[in-house]
Amino acid sequence: VKVDKGRRSTRNVSGRVKYTDSTEESDGENEPSLKKIKSEPVENKNKVVLHKRRLSNKGKSQTKIVKMNKEHSKENETEKNELECPECEYRSRSVYSWWRHLKEKHSTTPTLAGCLIRCDCGNESYSHNHSNECQISNFTIIRTGDGQIRRIRMTPQCVLCKKYPKTACGYMAHFEKHHKSSLKANGIYLECQCGLKCTIHGDLYKHDKKCSGLEFTLHKLNED
Repeated sequence: VKVDKGRRSTRNVSGRVKYTDSTEESDGENEPSLKKIKSEPVENKNKVVLHKRRLSNKGKSQTKIVKMNKEHSKENETEKNELECPECEYRSRSVYSWWRHLKEKHSTTPTLAGCLIRCDCGNESYSHNHSNECQISNFTIIRTGDGQIRRIRMTPQCVLCKKYPKTACGYMAHFEKHHKSSLKANGIYLECQCGLKCTIHGDLYKHDKKCSGLEFTLHKLNED
């Protein structure tokens, strides 16, 4: 059997002779090394990219850690004291929510209600602003008054929006200016503590100047 110089013979199990090009095989043997050489810079690039991604992910994870710390601080709020409302059964661990409840539901403030807000850090005040500065922010309510709760002099909320006009005149002017309407057109009226009922702005001039009742309440016209 003639064999070319550039070919190599191999005998398989069946006894047949198989010829392969030594150049092709050598090329095949060198392919992995060439792939390795070519893949090395690619892997390095990938490493750089991954490293950058890790840095960016690391930055994101740091922001998540801050958020987790905030959530963790919220979980710690369950360990804080509950602030009780002096007028009802409302309770809250947030001094701002407690302060807002007093103002909106009972028309009073910690000062008028005689409720001193004492923090575990030693600060004492009648304001909720200390909770924005103190990291402890664990408060206790100390009653300093004689039990009588004074009220904020204010008119009811507008029935057509969420505004709180400061005076009875302002309440009527608010209806006329912002809603182009009147109390009578909406079937309501304002009543003073002295008994004066007002449906239009002119009724307020009939109010007795000697009356010390400066608070007005809102009623429906069909009420007895």
